[in-house]
Amino acid sequence: MTLKATRFHGTGVSHRVVLQDDVKASLNSNLAYVSGTLLSVIIETGVKGNAYVKFFSGYSPSIGTTNPHIVFRGSPGTTEVYELPDGFAFTSLHMWATKNANPLDTIDPPSKTKVTLLLG
Repeated sequence: MTLKATRFHGTGVSHRVVLQDDVKASLNSNLAYVSGTLLSVIIETGVKGNAYVKFFSGYSPSIGTTNPHIVFRGSPGTTEVYELPDGFAFTSLHMWATKNANPLDTIDPPSKTKVTLLLG
């Protein structure tokens, strides 16, 4: 599992791209290292089943007991693009993915789930 964050320094653009190449039902904490706004989510899902990518803004969420603030679905074998025109403001952004839509699910997605985020 690899987490990569890129910032566009000196370009006049204050956005950040975050890539996680295999999101599972384990917490990816404080993705931006600062507060900001989630603007776009791209989910690339393997062919074996749905993946539900979940986000929480705040401190110390616990998978299986903390309800996520936002949930996006990745369909099997597809790339889904979600745009948030007004953005989702966060203080500390956390992400995980599960097999089921249930907010308290703790089961890994059935196949590799790659997620790319655009943060402002």
